[in-house]
Amino acid sequence: MSPYKDLGIDSKATIITSSGLTVEGGLESSRLRNDVCVMSYSVEKIPWGDGPYAVFIGHRSVPEQTDTTLQSGAQLYIGK
Repeated sequence: MSPYKDLGIDSKATIITSSGLTVEGGLESSRLRNDVCVMSYSVEKIPWGDGPYAVFIGHRSVPEQTDTTLQSGAQLYIGK
């Protein structure tokens, strides 16, 4: 059984604002780069100015993000 079964074509990116609003997005693209799978997600209508933001990809969390870091692209590394 794959330890990454929550990551795939139908996985979601979820952002929760500090006031509790939840917005979701989906997989935008994926590619291999030097034997590493890079998956990019797009989330629309993020209410800027309501951070810090909790970010989840599938069931995996990213450290809390500020407006600035989230706008530049949150990153989550998994695996070895």
